[in-house]
Amino acid sequence: ELFGIIPPQISNLSNLEYLDFSANKLFGQIPSEIGLLTHLTVLHISRNWLSGSIPHEVGQLTFLNHLTLDSNFLNGSIPRSLGNLTHVVILYLYNNSFSGSIPQAIGNLVELVYLLLGFNYFRGPIPKSFKNLTNLVRVRMNQNNLSGNISEAFVGTYPTLSFLDLSHNNFHGQISSDWGRFPQLGTLDFSVNN
Repeated sequence: ELFGIIPPQISNLSNLEYLDFSANKLFGQIPSEIGLLTHLTVLHISRNWLSGSIPHEVGQLTFLNHLTLDSNFLNGSIPRSLGNLTHVVILYLYNNSFSGSIPQAIGNLVELVYLLLGFNYFRGPIPKSFKNLTNLVRVRMNQNNLSGNISEAFVGTYPTLSFLDLSHNNFHGQISSDWGRFPQLGTLDFSVNN
């Protein structure tokens, strides 16, 4: 296992396209210099001991397809700059201590297929911009403090969505007929809401 911090000098590897530090014992913060690795298509830093917030410079990695930061001790809110990552297919932020609302800018990630945000402290409604994410297949937002009317939580058409977990949140209201518009949905979990 690797341990210690991610050194800012990582930015010297300016041609790097694939970076995987997952399943180690790295601690400290994600250095802002990581935003200088503008050729990156894959960034995996899951399952470490990282803390602090996501540096807004991550939004400079506009070629990213995969961004996995899950299972750390990261906190703060999702930076709006993540909305620049319009080629991201996989975004895993689950099992951290993120808070605040999910930004409208997440609706810019129009190629997103897998979105896992569970086991955090996100609050407020699911942003209306989610209707742009028509390629979603798997979404987990369970174990947060998300709220709002459940009939307005997923407005739009999601032809490929097969798994949706909104359990253990603060949604309320009636399940509307609009929920019948997801032809591929195999798992739908609304358990433990208001």
